[in-house]
Amino acid sequence: MKQNDLIMEIIQEQSNIVGEKIALERALSTRVISISENKLKIKGSPEEAIEKLIKAYEEIFGKASVEVCEDVIKKFNTIQK
Repeated sequence: MKQNDLIMEIIQEQSNIVGEKIALERALSTRVISISENKLKIKGSPEEAIEKLIKAYEEIFGKASVEVCEDVIKKFNTIQK
């Protein structure tokens, strides 16, 4: 469940920057993440989903989007401890 929360937080942070529609489109383009009724489903391992999600944002928005993802991961890991 923690990974799902992390993925949703990454998508939310990207939404704040590029808008919800684009952030969701990029997340769904990974084909390992699906969202319905605000519930996230992961196909495969959560680690793979996170990696593909970060790469999907990087392809369009570059290094800055990766830094946003890394900041979310650091913040999330600090809160979860």
